[in-house]
Amino acid sequence: FFAARRKVGIGDFASLVDITSGGPNQWLWTFDPPCNLCTTPPYFNNFFAGQTDQNPLFFGGDPGKFTVCLQAWNDRGSDTVCKKDYIQIINSINICSGSGASKSSEQEGFMFAASGPGLSYTRTQLTGCPGFLIEPCGDSVILWVERIKMLPSDSLVIHNGTSSTAPILRTIGGNNVNTLPLDILRNGIRGGSRLFVRFKLGTAGVPAGYDSAGFAIRWETLP
Repeated sequence: FFAARRKVGIGDFASLVDITSGGPNQWLWTFDPPCNLCTTPPYFNNFFAGQTDQNPLFFGGDPGKFTVCLQAWNDRGSDTVCKKDYIQIINSINICSGSGASKSSEQEGFMFAASGPGLSYTRTQLTGCPGFLIEPCGDSVILWVERIKMLPSDSLVIHNGTSSTAPILRTIGGNNVNTLPLDILRNGIRGGSRLFVRFKLGTAGVPAGYDSAGFAIRWETLP
């Protein structure tokens, strides 16, 4: 089996794909440990639609590294494969959610839009939103854009500094990560020791039925 994404933010998911040979007809997925920060909500991970599906989704709610195992059966018996520390759940921030932080000093994390990874943000949510500051202890910060779908003509502006007055490093938008420049897809967005990310709201109308507008952007710090 494999997972296309092995680092997942809290509230997001990774797709698990079974590649078992031999004509399997039954599956059982498990992960270990059951939880790391078991007293700090949210402290649960789970499978959707279920741990007996052939290709479930692994939802993250508890930061840490998790060993994932798959037991598969066919008419002649079963076999089990475990991959140690295969999926890592890291902290995430919903930018401009109203209750979320406006900055982070963590070495690595995910940025999501105001409603989180599974729901569409609205422009009303962003009224008065100052943005989000990443200021870990390191020499440089890299942003990796995993998903992006902005409302029409909206964009994200990344400043190489601590505020919206700092030099603009990149402006990104659109409704598909594959429309980003090739250098961003390959190398990420690289800046100095602090990056400030803010919304730039457009004026284009939002078509009826336009949903799931948001993004998943991971940052990491280089010493």
